[in-house]
Amino acid sequence: MRKIVEIGEHSIYVPGLQGGGNVIDIGANKGRFSSEVAAKYPVKVISVEANPNLAHGLRLNGLTVVECAAGAADGVVEFHIGTNDEASSFRLPSGSNAHLVVEKTLRIPMKTLGTILKEAGISRSSCVKIDIEGGEIDVLKSVTGIARKISPQWTVEFHDDQEFQLCKSSEVDAAIATLNSTASVCWFETGLHVQMFCFWIGQHWELVG
Repeated sequence: MRKIVEIGEHSIYVPGLQGGGNVIDIGANKGRFSSEVAAKYPVKVISVEANPNLAHGLRLNGLTVVECAAGAADGVVEFHIGTNDEASSFRLPSGSNAHLVVEKTLRIPMKTLGTILKEAGISRSSCVKIDIEGGEIDVLKSVTGIARKISPQWTVEFHDDQEFQLCKSSEVDAAIATLNSTASVCWFETGLHVQMFCFWIGQHWELVG
């Protein structure tokens, strides 16, 4: 059996899910990652989705949904829904010709990952997946120093590419440094199309993919 598999364009370390636990899918969109992980492994999936229409669809498909934006602080945020719903974000592109073309803007609740876990009665998860169009930077800021306590495995897509323009490369570097210092297994996909799968071996990181 392959130890690393791709589900919904996100890579995961399979042994980390075979023992059960909770998987947090931040940016669940239409639920492909949530549904496939729930079907293949003995885990409970929490699908976090900011777009009300998509959140409704996830519930209709039987998923456990937390309807909010995930970010660096609890509160209310302006969320920009794109003509392509996969491009929606509470961040706006820094330049023109970006993937996000705003169709409408809504004010919705924002919660930190810590708050989401607390309200769900979860102290630790088997895996955290984040794909929220630039907002991953804000979520990772909120877990600085405690990422390993939350989960040993993180799979994150960053959006610093010219196609997205939703965060800066320096922000991505800082976010990766946050996970590198506290997590055990990390998958990163950056705007430079660099893909890394890293394991914490003893006292150092070993790049495996």
